Amino acid sequence: MVAGALALAAGPSVAPAFAQDMAQLDPLAKNYTLGGFRYEGPDADGWRQVANAADSLQLVYVEQLEEGKFNTRCHVIIEIDNVAPEFGKPEAAGLAEAGRRQQMEKAKDKLAAVSPIAAVPGVVDTYTYRFLVHGPADLGKDFYQVYYVVLSPDKSQYVVMQVNVLDQDYENQLYFQQFYATLAKLKYQTPAGDGGAKDAASDAGKPAAGDTAKDAAKTAPADLPKASTPPK
Repeated sequence: MVAGALALAAGPSVAPAFAQDMAQLDPLAKNYTLGGFRYEGPDADGWRQVANAADSLQLVYVEQLEEGKFNTRCHVIIEIDNVAPEFGKPEAAGLAEAGRRQQMEKAKDKLAAVSPIAAVPGVVDTYTYRFLVHGPADLGKDFYQVYYVVLSPDKSQYVVMQVNVLDQDYENQLYFQQFYATLAKLKYQTPAGDGGAKDAASDAGKPAAGDTAKDAAKTAPADLPKASTPPK
Protein backbone atom coordinates (compact mmCIF):
# COMPACT_ATOMS: atom_id res chain seq x y z
CA MET A 1 0.00 0.00 0.00
CA VAL A 2 1.07 3.59 -0.48
CA ALA A 3 1.79 5.22 2.86
CA GLY A 4 0.92 8.84 3.40
CA ALA A 5 -2.75 8.87 2.46
CA LEU A 6 -6.09 8.13 4.02
CA ALA A 7 -7.60 7.09 0.70
CA LEU A 8 -7.54 3.42 1.68
CA ALA A 9 -10.19 4.16 4.28
CA ALA A 10 -12.56 4.53 1.35
CA GLY A 11 -12.25 0.84 0.64
CA PRO A 12 -9.97 -1.74 -0.96
CA SER A 13 -9.12 -1.38 -4.62
CA VAL A 14 -9.83 -5.06 -5.36
CA ALA A 15 -13.20 -5.72 -6.97
CA PRO A 16 -15.51 -8.15 -5.14
CA ALA A 17 -15.89 -11.59 -6.71
CA PHE A 18 -18.79 -14.01 -6.38
CA ALA A 19 -17.37 -16.76 -8.59
CA GLN A 20 -14.44 -18.91 -7.52
CA ASP A 21 -12.64 -22.02 -8.69
CA MET A 22 -12.15 -24.19 -5.61
CA ALA A 23 -8.98 -25.64 -7.12
CA GLN A 24 -7.37 -22.20 -6.91
CA LEU A 25 -8.29 -21.57 -3.27
CA ASP A 26 -6.10 -22.39 -0.27
CA PRO A 27 -7.08 -23.40 3.27
CA LEU A 28 -6.78 -20.61 5.79
CA ALA A 29 -3.61 -20.27 7.83
CA LYS A 30 -3.95 -20.34 11.61
CA ASN A 31 -3.21 -16.60 11.72
CA TYR A 32 -1.89 -13.81 9.52
CA THR A 33 0.47 -10.90 10.12
CA LEU A 34 -0.86 -7.90 8.18
CA GLY A 35 1.17 -4.75 8.72
CA GLY A 36 1.33 -4.34 12.48
CA PHE A 37 -1.80 -6.42 13.05
CA ARG A 38 -2.31 -10.13 13.71
CA TYR A 39 -5.54 -11.62 12.38
CA GLU A 40 -7.14 -15.03 12.86
CA GLY A 41 -9.62 -15.95 10.15
CA PRO A 42 -12.80 -17.97 10.71
CA ASP A 43 -12.04 -21.46 11.97
CA ALA A 44 -14.89 -23.16 10.11
CA ASP A 45 -15.53 -25.25 7.02
CA GLY A 46 -16.15 -23.39 3.78
CA TRP A 47 -13.66 -20.57 4.32
CA ARG A 48 -10.75 -20.33 1.88
CA GLN A 49 -7.89 -17.94 1.14
CA VAL A 50 -7.87 -16.17 -2.22
CA ALA A 51 -4.71 -14.08 -1.83
CA ASN A 52 -2.32 -12.94 0.90
CA ALA A 53 0.41 -10.28 0.98
CA ALA A 54 2.28 -8.36 3.67
CA ASP A 55 -0.53 -5.83 4.08
CA SER A 56 -3.59 -7.47 2.53
CA LEU A 57 -5.70 -10.60 2.66
CA GLN A 58 -8.68 -11.94 0.73
CA LEU A 59 -10.99 -14.65 2.03
CA VAL A 60 -14.14 -16.25 0.65
CA TYR A 61 -16.86 -18.45 2.05
CA VAL A 62 -17.76 -21.05 -0.57
CA GLU A 63 -20.39 -23.77 -0.48
CA GLN A 64 -20.64 -26.72 -2.85
CA LEU A 65 -23.98 -26.90 -4.68
CA GLU A 66 -23.29 -30.15 -6.53
CA GLU A 67 -20.35 -32.00 -8.01
CA GLY A 68 -18.04 -29.43 -9.58
CA LYS A 69 -20.33 -26.47 -8.85
CA PHE A 70 -19.72 -23.96 -6.07
CA ASN A 71 -21.39 -20.82 -4.77
CA THR A 72 -19.47 -17.96 -3.17
CA ARG A 73 -21.60 -16.52 -0.38
CA CYS A 74 -19.12 -13.99 1.00
CA HIS A 75 -15.92 -12.26 -0.19
CA VAL A 76 -13.81 -10.47 2.43
CA ILE A 77 -11.07 -8.03 1.42
CA ILE A 78 -8.73 -6.79 4.18
CA GLU A 79 -6.11 -4.07 3.69
CA ILE A 80 -3.79 -2.23 6.09
CA ASP A 81 -2.07 1.13 5.67
CA ASN A 82 -0.10 3.70 7.66
CA VAL A 83 -1.57 6.96 8.88
CA ALA A 84 0.57 9.70 7.31
CA PRO A 85 2.35 12.03 9.79
CA GLU A 86 0.54 15.08 8.41
CA PHE A 87 -2.77 13.62 9.60
CA GLY A 88 -1.55 13.52 13.19
CA LYS A 89 -3.47 11.17 15.48
CA PRO A 90 -6.95 10.73 13.96
CA GLU A 91 -9.91 9.35 15.85
CA ALA A 92 -11.37 6.04 14.68
CA ALA A 93 -14.81 7.56 14.07
CA GLY A 94 -13.38 10.38 11.96
CA LEU A 95 -11.32 7.93 9.95
CA ALA A 96 -14.38 5.77 9.25
CA GLU A 97 -16.50 8.77 8.27
CA ALA A 98 -13.77 10.04 5.92
CA GLY A 99 -13.64 6.63 4.30
CA ARG A 100 -17.41 6.47 3.94
CA ARG A 101 -17.55 9.85 2.21
CA GLN A 102 -14.62 9.01 -0.07
CA GLN A 103 -16.25 5.75 -1.06
CA MET A 104 -19.57 7.46 -1.73
CA GLU A 105 -17.82 9.88 -4.07
CA LYS A 106 -15.95 7.03 -5.73
CA ALA A 107 -19.00 4.82 -6.26
CA LYS A 108 -21.54 7.57 -7.09
CA ASP A 109 -24.30 6.09 -9.29
CA LYS A 110 -23.45 2.53 -8.26
CA LEU A 111 -24.87 3.13 -4.79
CA ALA A 112 -28.48 2.21 -4.11
CA ALA A 113 -28.36 2.98 -0.36
CA VAL A 114 -25.91 4.16 2.29
CA SER A 115 -25.84 3.86 6.08
CA PRO A 116 -24.15 6.21 8.60
CA ILE A 117 -21.13 4.96 10.51
CA ALA A 118 -21.72 3.14 13.79
CA ALA A 119 -19.42 1.88 16.53
CA VAL A 120 -19.10 -1.91 16.62
CA PRO A 121 -20.49 -3.00 20.00
CA GLY A 122 -17.86 -4.37 22.38
CA VAL A 123 -14.86 -3.85 20.09
CA VAL A 124 -12.44 -0.96 20.67
CA ASP A 125 -11.80 1.69 17.97
CA THR A 126 -13.80 -0.19 15.33
CA TYR A 127 -16.55 1.37 13.21
CA THR A 128 -18.80 -0.01 10.53
CA TYR A 129 -20.93 1.33 7.67
CA ARG A 130 -22.81 -0.32 4.83
CA PHE A 131 -23.59 0.24 1.18
CA LEU A 132 -26.14 -1.39 -1.07
CA VAL A 133 -24.41 -1.51 -4.45
CA HIS A 134 -25.86 -2.03 -7.93
CA GLY A 135 -24.27 -5.21 -9.22
CA PRO A 136 -22.85 -5.63 -12.73
CA ALA A 137 -25.04 -7.02 -15.49
CA ASP A 138 -23.59 -10.52 -15.21
CA LEU A 139 -24.49 -10.63 -11.51
CA GLY A 140 -28.04 -9.47 -12.12
CA LYS A 141 -28.72 -8.14 -8.63
CA ASP A 142 -27.63 -5.62 -6.01
CA PHE A 143 -25.28 -6.68 -3.23
CA TYR A 144 -24.12 -5.37 0.14
CA GLN A 145 -20.69 -4.03 1.01
CA VAL A 146 -20.22 -3.94 4.77
CA TYR A 147 -17.13 -2.00 5.84
CA TYR A 148 -15.16 -2.20 9.09
CA VAL A 149 -12.49 0.39 9.91
CA VAL A 150 -10.09 -0.40 12.76
CA LEU A 151 -7.52 2.07 14.13
CA SER A 152 -4.44 0.84 15.99
CA PRO A 153 -4.06 1.95 19.64
CA ASP A 154 -1.07 4.17 18.76
CA LYS A 155 -3.02 5.60 15.78
CA SER A 156 -0.21 4.80 13.37
CA GLN A 157 -2.00 2.17 11.24
CA TYR A 158 -5.53 1.26 10.29
CA VAL A 159 -7.39 -1.69 8.81
CA VAL A 160 -10.21 -1.59 6.29
CA MET A 161 -12.34 -4.70 5.84
CA GLN A 162 -14.83 -4.87 2.99
CA VAL A 163 -17.34 -7.72 3.30
CA ASN A 164 -19.29 -8.40 0.09
CA VAL A 165 -22.49 -10.42 0.43
CA LEU A 166 -25.52 -11.17 -1.74
CA ASP A 167 -27.89 -12.30 1.03
CA GLN A 168 -30.32 -9.61 2.17
CA ASP A 169 -30.46 -11.25 5.59
CA TYR A 170 -26.70 -11.77 5.81
CA GLU A 171 -26.72 -10.78 9.51
CA ASN A 172 -28.54 -14.06 10.23
CA GLN A 173 -26.25 -16.23 8.12
CA LEU A 174 -23.75 -18.48 9.89
CA TYR A 175 -20.88 -17.50 7.60
CA PHE A 176 -21.31 -13.83 8.52
CA GLN A 177 -21.43 -14.59 12.23
CA GLN A 178 -18.26 -16.65 11.83
CA PHE A 179 -16.51 -13.73 10.15
CA TYR A 180 -17.82 -11.20 12.67
CA ALA A 181 -16.39 -13.19 15.57
CA THR A 182 -12.91 -12.66 14.11
CA LEU A 183 -13.09 -8.89 14.72
CA ALA A 184 -12.47 -9.50 18.40
CA LYS A 185 -9.33 -11.50 17.51
CA LEU A 186 -7.70 -8.71 15.51
CA LYS A 187 -4.73 -7.52 17.58
CA TYR A 188 -2.17 -4.81 17.05
CA GLN A 189 1.46 -5.59 17.82
CA THR A 190 3.41 -2.66 19.22
CA PRO A 191 6.61 -2.00 17.21
CA ALA A 192 9.75 -3.29 18.94
CA GLY A 193 11.05 0.25 19.42
CA ASP A 194 7.97 1.32 21.37
CA GLY A 195 8.72 -0.18 24.75
CA GLY A 196 9.63 -3.59 23.38
CA ALA A 197 6.15 -5.03 23.94
CA LYS A 198 4.86 -7.45 21.34
CA ASP A 199 1.16 -6.86 21.88
CA ALA A 200 -0.39 -3.50 22.64
CA ALA A 201 -1.97 -3.42 26.08
CA SER A 202 -5.15 -1.97 24.58
CA ASP A 203 -5.30 -4.07 21.41
CA ALA A 204 -7.42 -2.74 18.58
CA GLY A 205 -10.16 -5.25 18.03
CA LYS A 206 -10.18 -6.69 21.54
CA PRO A 207 -13.43 -6.56 23.53
CA ALA A 208 -14.07 -3.49 25.64
CA ALA A 209 -13.92 -3.85 29.42
CA GLY A 210 -16.70 -6.07 30.71
CA ASP A 211 -17.37 -7.66 27.31
CA THR A 212 -16.15 -10.85 25.71
CA ALA A 213 -15.53 -11.81 22.12
CA LYS A 214 -18.59 -14.02 22.32
CA ASP A 215 -20.75 -11.13 23.52
CA ALA A 216 -19.57 -8.92 20.67
CA ALA A 217 -20.25 -11.61 18.09
CA LYS A 218 -23.75 -12.15 19.43
CA THR A 219 -24.78 -8.50 19.58
CA ALA A 220 -23.26 -7.03 16.44
CA PRO A 221 -25.34 -8.50 13.60
CA ALA A 222 -28.60 -7.12 14.97
CA ASP A 223 -26.97 -3.74 15.62
CA LEU A 224 -25.51 -3.18 12.17
CA PRO A 225 -26.77 0.01 10.53
CA LYS A 226 -29.50 -0.53 7.99
CA ALA A 227 -29.47 0.83 4.46
CA SER A 228 -31.33 4.10 4.03
CA THR A 229 -33.50 2.54 1.32
CA PRO A 230 -34.56 -1.12 1.12
CA PRO A 231 -32.93 -3.49 -1.37
CA LYS A 232 -34.79 -4.18 -4.58
